[in-house]
Amino acid sequence: MGDYMKMAGRPKTYDINEEYFNNPLTNIGAYFLGLIISDGHLNYKRGVFQYACKIDDVELIRFIKSELHSTHPIKEYKIKKKWYVRYNITNKKLVSSLIEKYNLPHSNKSENNVDIPNISEGLISHFLRGLFDGDGSIWKSKNESSYAMSYTGGEKMMLSIQNILNTFNIKSRISYKYGLQNKNSCNIGFNGNLKVSKFLDFLYKDADFYLKRKHDRYVECKKLANEFINHTFDLNGNSEKIKIMYSEGLSQKNISKKLGLVYSSVRCCVQRLRKNKEII
Repeated sequence: MGDYMKMAGRPKTYDINEEYFNNPLTNIGAYFLGLIISDGHLNYKRGVFQYACKIDDVELIRFIKSELHSTHPIKEYKIKKKWYVRYNITNKKLVSSLIEKYNLPHSNKSENNVDIPNISEGLISHFLRGLFDGDGSIWKSKNESSYAMSYTGGEKMMLSIQNILNTFNIKSRISYKYGLQNKNSCNIGFNGNLKVSKFLDFLYKDADFYLKRKHDRYVECKKLANEFINHTFDLNGNSEKIKIMYSEGLSQKNISKKLGLVYSSVRCCVQRLRKNKEII
C-alpha cells in the first residue's frame, strides 16, 4: 500500500496512505474510484477530498477510511432533522495523484461530465458497482412486483453505461434533469426484474465490498426473477384459466393466489392476452 505520510516540521495530526493512487488498481480500488467519481468532492488546488452520505450509509465512509489507512475522523452533522456523516481530508499529494492519474476535473464545481476512466476491462464491473453505490438507485414498483434501477451523472458516463447495457440487450433511456443544454446532470434507467438482476449479476460478481442495503434489494430482485423463470412453464397450462378468471373480474393478485403462481407471471400472461386481444 506504500509508505505512510511523513513530513518534515510540524507532525501531521492524522495519518493516511498518500501513495494509494500511485499503486496498481485492484478490484477494490476500482470500486473506490467509482465511489469518488459518483459522490466524492475534490479540489486540486487545496488538495481536498471529501465524501458525505446519510448516516445509514456510514459503512461507505468506514470503507474509504480503512482503504486509505486513515486516522481522520468521521463527523456527523444534521440538515433539516436528518443526520449525515462526512469524511474530509486535506492532502495535496494524494488528491493530485488521483486527479492526474485518472484525468479528473480539478474541482467538482468546474465540471462533472466525466467518462469512465482508462481502466482495464476486468475492473469495469467493480467501478460501476462503486458508481452505483455512490449515485445509483434501485427501487420497487408501486405494485411491489418489479424492480427498476438507475444511474445519475454526466452525459459521457451515462452514454458509456448505456453502451455496456446494450451488450446485455438491455434497453435504457437517458434523461436530462435540467434540459439538453446541461450535460452534467443526466439519468439513465431501466426496469424489469430479469433485466435488473442480469445487470447486477455482472456488478456483484467477485465483489469484495458493496453497500448492504442496495445488495439486499438485488437479492430480492434476483429471487423474483428466478421465481418468474421457474414458473414460466406453468403459464401455458394455466393461460386459459387465467383468461377465464380475469374475464370474471378477479384481480391479478387474487388469480396468482388461487393458482399458486408468482404475481409477475400472471401479470405477464394477462399482458400477452391483452396484446393478442383475447381479453380487454
